[in-house]
Amino acid sequence: MPPILYSPLRRCESRLIHLHPGQWPDPVSFTLYTFSLQPPELPFFEAVSYTWGDQIMAPVICSGMTTQVTKSVETLLRRFRLIADTRLLWVDALCINQDDIQERTDQVQAMDLIYQRASRVLIYLGEADDYSDSAMDAIAERKTSTGSIQKKVLDFFEHRSWFSRVWVLQEVALADCALAICGSKCVPWANFPAWWAQNAAYLQDRIPPSILAYNPAMKKSFLQQLHDTRVSRATDPRDKVYALAGILSPEDRFVLAPDYRKSVAEIYAEVAAKIIKHQSSLRILSATQPFPGEQCPKFDGTSGSWVPNWSKESLLTSLGLSNLYLEPYDAGGSIALTKFETREEMDFLHIKCYGITLDVIQETGSVCPIEAPGESIAKVLNEWNDLISLPEDECFKLTSRLGKGIFFVGEQFFLVDPASDVLWPTIRAQPSTTLELTPDELAKREACPVTIDGLKFCLGRRFLMTKSGLPGLAPPLAIPGDIIAILLGAPVPHVLRKKDSYYTLVGECYVNGVMNGEALAHLSKEIALQVPGHRVRPFQKSKSTAPLEWFLIE
Repeated sequence: MPPILYSPLRRCESRLIHLHPGQWPDPVSFTLYTFSLQPPELPFFEAVSYTWGDQIMAPVICSGMTTQVTKSVETLLRRFRLIADTRLLWVDALCINQDDIQERTDQVQAMDLIYQRASRVLIYLGEADDYSDSAMDAIAERKTSTGSIQKKVLDFFEHRSWFSRVWVLQEVALADCALAICGSKCVPWANFPAWWAQNAAYLQDRIPPSILAYNPAMKKSFLQQLHDTRVSRATDPRDKVYALAGILSPEDRFVLAPDYRKSVAEIYAEVAAKIIKHQSSLRILSATQPFPGEQCPKFDGTSGSWVPNWSKESLLTSLGLSNLYLEPYDAGGSIALTKFETREEMDFLHIKCYGITLDVIQETGSVCPIEAPGESIAKVLNEWNDLISLPEDECFKLTSRLGKGIFFVGEQFFLVDPASDVLWPTIRAQPSTTLELTPDELAKREACPVTIDGLKFCLGRRFLMTKSGLPGLAPPLAIPGDIIAILLGAPVPHVLRKKDSYYTLVGECYVNGVMNGEALAHLSKEIALQVPGHRVRPFQKSKSTAPLEWFLIE
């Protein structure tokens, strides 16, 4: 069957589907027309938000000629078709010439205008199954759901792939009016986040889909949104970046022009460099998480270890990016000093970061399992407890060997007799205290049991001990001999591995007692001269005597 013939588009133009009327069994027929996105000439049209689905094809009639489209597109056109009237729809798979890279790039840049200026956005969640009608009815009522009804709604969110797409954030956030359709059921979109909010107290530790948790009132940075949507999916990995362009705050729209001629590695590296320059911060390094079977957290061998791979979900809870509701870390102070380098012998962009070598890893424990029974986690934590040794520095001395063990009882973890002032804060990755506590208050806090959520930062990580006796949490790929660096502008320390004349970034880490800038106190005057505006919390005594140096990271 012949493909759809597209005529070129001019600036501020797109195409609309004029969907011809018909009964449900009739063949789907439509015509494509060009239209202007400028308000005076804007017709009443509806933009469709949907999932592309599998590449199973089905026949349709476009301008009198039979052609092939994906089954999901054919089905949604059949569902939205009116019996007696023409309907104007915008569906990206048909309204954009997907084979024309330049047009695709231009239309993605205009996507925010299309969804903003659509009269309505129709969210197509697919056709009905045995449980979807009950789920849609419960969501429509916005009431507390229990038992089998709650399970049906949760299964509905989990198994309908639309909820895991990254593009839907922009498509729904920009809509003036959005309706969700599943089979013959139609529910205003506002009911969906309202249902979750109504039932939140009964959903325990369940994490809502990104689209239900998205709150435009919370002005999150581009970096934070990239991190928050890491679990969302995109057919093209480049869209993990481009799909967020339309919902960024004005100060974050720094030359993010979609360009599908570039590779995924090029785009991710370019975005990472721009975020670092724009924010004068190395917080983005906390997004470079390791993946199974990889030596280092790079993703395709054509980009540096410092570049996050947004196309993969992170295995670990990020120390530098996931502590929005906790006391913040500030190990490296406020402003980064960086340089970017490309040499003939380099295959990709390298970054030079200014900071200090805090210490060297001397010993590591087993990796704490991410998804395991509490008893298995407690077993690893007890192994970590045995690794604690008495450091020479007075500020880290313990009055006695750490307790009798860690036990998992009634969904809680207990450290028994006595409570440790090092192990317990370390496995919970606690920042340096903001308030001075009395001995009784400190003992009470450290003796409190901890739930699995309180241990989220140690799950998937190793316990580490440095040569000078500092305990901490290391990425799973860390090994003895790796160095721990505190880089200016990075909220947490990072593990680096020496390789010839440069370093590979192994991942972020936690080191007890240096998370608020304690290791930079001896360099405050020197840093102020070299990095104007740099701020770090003042301390009477520094936890380090290391000099500033450059780290070239591949």
